[in-house]
Amino acid sequence: FHIILDAIRTCGNMDLALPEGPPFFRFSDTRECSDALLKAGFVDVRVCEVAQLWRLPSGSALFDAFQAATVRTAALLNAQTREALVKIRAAVEAATVPYQHATGEIELPMPAILASATKI
Repeated sequence: FHIILDAIRTCGNMDLALPEGPPFFRFSDTRECSDALLKAGFVDVRVCEVAQLWRLPSGSALFDAFQAATVRTAALLNAQTREALVKIRAAVEAATVPYQHATGEIELPMPAILASATKI
């Protein structure tokens, strides 16, 4: 997400009229996730980060995935000018180069937050 959002910030326009939404990375913070579960009445809260790798055939495929398979980020991309989209795609491709193998495939670290709790 940081790669695509940084590319939009740098090459496009983040100030678009999209419907209001919750804070994008709110539950990416383990403390915030835990606090929300406790506040909702859960006990035995456990929150941890799980390492994952997202494998894609190319940096261009990363751009395509966000444009086709997300909601808010796709709306943000689809509201850009054609010229901005070309620049955003190029910025995404450039940002994935450090994660690229000789085959062209990229492996992006994409950890997830896993939370479990008991409702009493």
